[in-house]
Amino acid sequence: MRSQPRKSTTIEVTPLDLTATQERALTFIRENTQPEATEATTRTLGIVDTPAGLYVLCTEGVGTERPVTDDEPLVIDFGYRISNGGSGGSFSMGAVATSTMTPDEIRECATGEPVNLAEFIRTFGSRLDQNYNLWLGVLAKAQEAAA
Repeated sequence: MRSQPRKSTTIEVTPLDLTATQERALTFIRENTQPEATEATTRTLGIVDTPAGLYVLCTEGVGTERPVTDDEPLVIDFGYRISNGGSGGSFSMGAVATSTMTPDEIRECATGEPVNLAEFIRTFGSRLDQNYNLWLGVLAKAQEAAA
């Protein structure tokens, strides 16, 4: 339960469309891990492009506190889901495939409408609020890097 409202911010996150990357991951999963997989799953990711570099985070406010670079690319973990029509299905309990992306590759996937950071990071409990506050600090410093 949230005890106080989140601090307001003007920082915007651009959601990533990882459809092509997920399709490549699904092909890998079917060929190497689970032939019956119907979907490659990962977290919903977004970016904040700052003067200090490109930051990537998920809707739980999890991400690296350093910008993604060509030398330290983003590593995305994928699991899988097996759908059995309307009667349920199963899923992997952890990552079974990974994909790496450079800043330029990530920017190509940044096709979503920008969303305020306070809306992008989900609201449910103190952990998510702490993650939000952490990102406020990290991104404020990154925005100030140009000043």
